[in-house]
Amino acid sequence: MKYPCLLALLMAATPCVPASAETEYRRASLFHGGYRERVLGEGLWRVTVGTDGETAMGAAVRMALYRSAELARAEGYPFIQILWHRGGMRYQQQGRRQMRVLGHSAELKVRGARDAKDPVDCEMPQSRCTVHSVEQVLAQIGPTLARR
Repeated sequence: MKYPCLLALLMAATPCVPASAETEYRRASLFHGGYRERVLGEGLWRVTVGTDGETAMGAAVRMALYRSAELARAEGYPFIQILWHRGGMRYQQQGRRQMRVLGHSAELKVRGARDAKDPVDCEMPQSRCTVHSVEQVLAQIGPTLARR
C-alpha cells in the first residue's frame, strides 16, 4: 500500500459530530444526501457522495471510500486504486457576510485491483493517486458511518 497511514490520518482529522447530525450512509435520493455510483467499465467506478449541512467535513470522503471498497469487494478485488478525486462544499449566501453550509461533496474515480501496485493510468499527479486495502477501508471506516 502506497500510503498506509492515509486512512488513519483521515480519521484523525475528521471532528466528531453527534450521530443525529451525520448524513446517513445510504443511497442518495432527491430528499437526502448519500452515495451514488456509476460503472465506467469492468472494475472501474465513479463514486459520488453528497452530505447534508450538519455533517463533518471529512464524512463525504469517508463515505466515498467506503462505497468504493464495497463495490470492489463485491467484484472480488482485494484493493482499490484511487485514480482521480475531488471534493467541495455547497453553501448558500445569507446576507452580505454570512454563508450557510448546505453540505459537502466528494467524487472518486476508482478501479478494483488484484495487487497493491500503483495505478498506471492515474489522472492526477502520480503522488496523489493511492492504493488501499478493501478490508482495511471497510474495517476502519465502517464503524464511523451513521446508519439506522
